Amino acid sequence: MVTFTAFLVTSLMALPPAAPRVLRTFQLGGEGRWDYVNLDPEAGRLFVPRSTRVMVLDLDGKAVGEIPDTQGVHGVAFDPGTGCAYASNGEGTLTVIRRNDAGAYEVAATVATRKGARTIVDNPRTHRLYLPTAAFEPLAVDAKPGTRPAMVKDSFKVIEVGY
Repeated sequence: MVTFTAFLVTSLMALPPAAPRVLRTFQLGGEGRWDYVNLDPEAGRLFVPRSTRVMVLDLDGKAVGEIPDTQGVHGVAFDPGTGCAYASNGEGTLTVIRRNDAGAYEVAATVATRKGARTIVDNPRTHRLYLPTAAFEPLAVDAKPGTRPAMVKDSFKVIEVGY
């Protein structure tokens, strides 16, 4: 009996996990593109960047807050050690978002970065943020809509922000 039980447990542990599937879809609507979302797992809040603002949702998709004035926001990093979210705004700033004592999210600080620094990653062990950016050539006057400018040679860099 013990051997069978051990075999059964071992066999069950070896089963492949279920295939991923869509569980729900949150209909948000409104103005603005979206990009890198992130999560505050302790508070159950999802940060959704929307071009000029960051929407804060609960895990049922209900809007519970909004951080305005994040021009060109592209991504949000969340650091569980600080409890802060960090919005990388492509227009050249980083917005530090914290949850206040009432549970609402608010802007704690704004840090100058560099225009184009809109992708972000957080190292939760060191509490440092990394934002890649580069300089770009001016776009030709007759460029087709949607054309992206060329990167200036050797201008790529990664900005490190400590907090």
